[in-house]
Formats: sequence, C-alpha cells, structure tokens
Amino acid sequence: MVFEIGMKSSGRSRLFLPALGLCLLSIAALVNCGGFGGNGAPDNGSPAGRALELVWPDGVEVDRLTSKLSLRSDIASKASGSSHPSYITNITLQVSGEGFETITETIPLDTLSITVNVTSGTRRFDVVVETNIGITFSGFAVVNIVPGTFPTIFIELTLNAPPNIIDINATFDHNSLTVSLFCDASDPDGDPVSYSWNGPGGWTATGQNVTYNGSNWNASMGTRFTCFASDGQGGFASAFLDQPTDQIGQLAAPTNLTVTQSPTNNGKLNLDWTPSNGANGYRIEWFDGNTSSTNTEDITDGTTTSTTLQCGATAPIDVKIAAVSITGAVGPFSAKVGPVKCPGVLEVTNLTAVDANINVDLTWTNSVNHLGQAATSYTIYYKTASTTVTIGTATGNFFDITGTPATDSVSISCQSPGDIGNNTAYIITASDGTYTSTVSQVAFVTCDGT
Repeated sequence: MVFEIGMKSSGRSRLFLPALGLCLLSIAALVNCGGFGGNGAPDNGSPAGRALELVWPDGVEVDRLTSKLSLRSDIASKASGSSHPSYITNITLQVSGEGFETITETIPLDTLSITVNVTSGTRRFDVVVETNIGITFSGFAVVNIVPGTFPTIFIELTLNAPPNIIDINATFDHNSLTVSLFCDASDPDGDPVSYSWNGPGGWTATGQNVTYNGSNWNASMGTRFTCFASDGQGGFASAFLDQPTDQIGQLAAPTNLTVTQSPTNNGKLNLDWTPSNGANGYRIEWFDGNTSSTNTEDITDGTTTSTTLQCGATAPIDVKIAAVSITGAVGPFSAKVGPVKCPGVLEVTNLTAVDANINVDLTWTNSVNHLGQAATSYTIYYKTASTTVTIGTATGNFFDITGTPATDSVSISCQSPGDIGNNTAYIITASDGTYTSTVSQVAFVTCDGT
C-alpha cells in the first residue's frame, strides 16, 4: 500500500486503499480533492481503492503546504511550549491485526507518501500526529480489508495534551559524589506519566527519582541534566537544570592558599587554606623549576586546614592544592602560589662528648644545608642523667655558642655540683639566623671533675 498523507484547511485528510489482497494505500492531499461522501471512490488521479479520512478535532485547522496548525485558544493553552508558530513534526501510521505482523511507519512530511504491504482481513489502523508544542492527535479505525470493496474509513483524531513539568531538582552528596535527581509532572488528561533523563557524558536513566554517580565526572562532560516526561500518548515535555561544577562530581578547589616560611619548621614551608566542603583529604602538588619535575604529597584528613611541606628544591617552587573525595577522585586544583623559596634543612650530626678533667669537649660535624647555607650559631643543651632528655623538645639549662659557621667543637666546664660524677647528656641545635634545626643525637659523658 502507498500511503499518501494530505491535509486541508477543512480539518480532514483522506487515505486511499486500493481493493487488493496487497493494497496500495494513500492519504491524498485533499486541498485540491473533491467530496468525501458516496462509496469513497477515489478522486481523479488518485490510485484506485478505499479512502481513509482523518477528522481533526473542532478548533484545529491544518495548512497542507506548510504543515502549520491553527489552534483555538483553549487548545493552544494546553501546549508545553509556545504555540506560535505551531506545526506538525511527525505522523506515524501503524497497521495491526490477527495473523498479521504489526507494521509501524513514519510518514515523510515532505512527500506525505509511504508504501507498506497489508494483507486482506480485519486490520486496525492507528494514526498519531505529533507537533512541536507537545500536543498530539491520535485515532484509529478497525477495517475488514476485502478485495473489490471501497468503503470510506473515518478516523476521528482526538487531542492529547502533553504533561506539564512542575518541579525538577537535584541534591548533591559530597561524600559519595552522587547527584540525586527528581522530576515531577502533571498531565491535563490524567494520563500516567513516565520519566527519562540524560546528562553529562551521555548518561541516561529512567524513573522519577534517579541517581547520577559523579566520581568520574570531568568538566568536558558538561553539567546539564534534562528530564523528559511522557504520557504514553505521544505527549511530552522536558525541563533541565545545570548543576554547579562543585556539586556534580568533583569537589571544589580549596581557596585562600598561602605558603610561607617559618622558623619553627626546619627546612619546611607552612601551607594554610580554606577547606573544601565534603573533602576526605587533599593533594598538594608543587613544581620544581630547577629539575622540571612535579611532586605530590597527599593528606588523608579532610578536616585539616594547614600542613608543612619539606620541598627540598634548590630553586623556588610553585604550590597548589586540590580536594580528594571519599572515592579517591582528585578535584580541580587551586590557583598556584609562588614562586616560593624552599628553606634549607639544617642538621647537626656526629656529636661526641669526651671528659676532659673539669671540662667536657664536644665535637660535631658543621651543619650546611642542601642549599649550601651554613649554620651561623649553635645551641648546646645538657641534662644530668637524673632528668629526662627528650629529642626535639630540648629545654632547661643550656649554653649558647654564637661563633662562626666554621665552629665544630667547644670545651665547656663541668657543671657543679650536680654534674660531677654523674652521667650527663648533651644535645645541640643549629641556626642559620632564620631557621633552627632539629636537635642532634644525644652524647653522654661522666665528668669526674679532676
């Protein structure tokens, strides 16, 4: 059958079915055709067969040449979008029946003609007309196809109003990096509404409540989520929302990063920042311009807002920081801070203590950091064996040695009366005028006082 779809301003369209076992069916363009009565014989120039008339609802007129629709105001108000201009976007014909494999075809709007094979017997013809404003028209007729007969078949099209989306929203869970999406629509005709979605990176889902997992999201995927509501009758509506980038998959970058040198951190930089909501940790990245290498350091505490960094570079560095989610996804990095000079690491090694009668001779290896900077002063701490020496927290009595950087030994008097005959512990720290080293290893000696 050849289906030729025609539309006229009167609100009717005609479909011709030749009286054959395999029928040639056409919906003729009726703007130039004759009447619709009688036995449905085709107009001159149309293929011989029966006529199928599409009867449009009252208040609807169709321009055959442009497929534009003229709608009465109460009908236009049911549209899901603007009703000006409104036009037909698709016509679907379905033929079904017992012992017959259902045929579904889309009628090309440019030619309004299509060929399908329909055998004799009781057949159901369904027509659905879709528009650009969400309104659809549909109808059907059940016909006994008998060769040699030419009855006119009428299909009264009924209006189906599209759903109206009344709510679309999203909730982001920073811990799981998931977006919970919800869409709600009402249907003027009371038809049940089904929902489908698409989103970043080609993601799709069905249902009114759906979840998007953003653990692998990146900015190139986009941020838009679109909900489609369908009433199952050809009516549809859509709505979308654009999620902020910090509420879709990657945590927001920490802000207000500062990088400073501090005398209390030997050879280290102090980093401070404003945390990212939902962070499970942080990744610090710095670039060593001298070796052209990138270094990283991970922090597993998402609540911290500061740390120290021992960069160890001889050239100034640039530093930046990113939040890490509970799934291990690293978010975007902050703006870099720098160049910042890495402080040198001072360390006193090889400290020895030797009894020299009423004195104690101390020797050590002169401290020069990896930047080639030598210590400008040393501080010696001592404790008798009756007290505790805690490495890194030297307190109590001490001597200051403020000689030249070349100083690597000193002779000091045994302290009396507590030191004489007692085992005494000595430790030493170095300073370059800005930074103080950690304490050296402990050297023990018993001063005999003779």
